[in-house]
Amino acid sequence: MMLLMRFIIFFLSVAGPESLPPSLLKVVMKPIATVGESYQYPPVNWASLLSPLMRLNFGEEIQQLCLEIMVTQAQSSQNAAALLGMWVIPPLMDGLSVEKAAIKLNIKKYLLASVPLWIKHVSDEQIMGFVESLMVAVFKAASPLSSPELRPSALQGLSQAMKLPSPTHHLWSLLSEATGKIFDLLPNKIRRNDLELYITVAKCLSEMTDDEASRVAQITKSSVEKGAFVRLYLVSQGRFPLTGLTDVLSVAVQHREKDTLAWMMLHCLYQARIVSHTNTGVLKRMEWLLELMGYIRSVAYRSASVQNVALDEFIDWLFSIMESPKEGLSTKSRDLLKATLLSLRILPEFKKKAIWTRAYGW
Repeated sequence: MMLLMRFIIFFLSVAGPESLPPSLLKVVMKPIATVGESYQYPPVNWASLLSPLMRLNFGEEIQQLCLEIMVTQAQSSQNAAALLGMWVIPPLMDGLSVEKAAIKLNIKKYLLASVPLWIKHVSDEQIMGFVESLMVAVFKAASPLSSPELRPSALQGLSQAMKLPSPTHHLWSLLSEATGKIFDLLPNKIRRNDLELYITVAKCLSEMTDDEASRVAQITKSSVEKGAFVRLYLVSQGRFPLTGLTDVLSVAVQHREKDTLAWMMLHCLYQARIVSHTNTGVLKRMEWLLELMGYIRSVAYRSASVQNVALDEFIDWLFSIMESPKEGLSTKSRDLLKATLLSLRILPEFKKKAIWTRAYGW
C-alpha cells in the first residue's frame, strides 16, 4: 500500500502541473490526508514525496493537503515534522500559494489553528520563528502581516496549545510570552465584533498561574477596559476568586467609563451564579458581598472595614453608613440608603423599637 502511494505521488510530481490537472492529483491526495487525521501511517519519507508537490504550481488545495499530511503525521514521522518545520517559517511560508492572497490566507489559517497538533514536534527555533513571524505579527497594526481574518485562528491555536500536557520550559515560556504580547497589542476599547478575541485571550491566561496571569492582565491607565474585562471573565468562570471583583471596583470608581465597567461587573456576577465552581458558590458570593459592605463603609468613614455579619449587623451597618460624616456621602446616596433600610420594615429584626424609631428619626 505504502509502496503504491510512493509510486503514485512520485509519478504525479514528475508529470508536473503542465501535464496533470490539479483536480486529478486531488483525487489521490484527499483520501491520504483524510485517513491521516485519525491514523498514523507506517514509516514513509514524506519529505521526498511532498516537497516536490509543495514547490510545483499545483495550487492551494494541493499545498493545503500536503500540509495536512505533514501536520497529522508529524507526531510519528521525524521527516514529516522536519519538512513541516521548514514551511511554517519564512521564507518558505511567505511563498505559499503566491498566486492569490486569499488562498495564502486559508493556508495560514489552517497552520495557526492546527498549532497544538505539531508544535511539540518541530524545533524550538522553528516554533519561535512561527510565533513571532505569524502568530503575534497578525495583531500588529503596523505590520504587513496584520490581518483581522487570521486573529481568531491565531488565538484558537494558542489557547489549545497552552492546554497541551507537559510542555517543555522553553515552549511554555514562548507561549506565555506570546499571550502577553497579544494582550498588549489588543485595543483597550473593546468592540462587539472583537469580543471573542478577548475571551480567548482570557482562556489562554487561565492556563497560567495566578501570578503570571495577573502580571499579564494588569489594569493600567492604557488598559483599564480590556484588563478589567479579562479579569472579570476569569472571575466569572471561577478561575480567579471573587475578591478580584473588589480590585476592579476600586479602579472603576476612578475611571470615567464607570457605566461600561459596572455593566461588565453585572455580567460577571450573573455568570458566576450560573457557573458551577468552588470559587463561585453561594457561600463565596456571600463572603464577597460582606467584604464589599466593609469596603464601602471604610470608604465612607475612611476607617477599617466591618466584620462579616448577619442581618442584625447588616441593619447596624446601614445605620453606620447613613450616619457617616456628611462629606463622605451625597444626599442622593443617603436617601437611597434610607429607602433600603425602610424596605426591611417587614422583617422581625426591624420591628424592634430601638430599630424602627431610629430608622424613622423619632
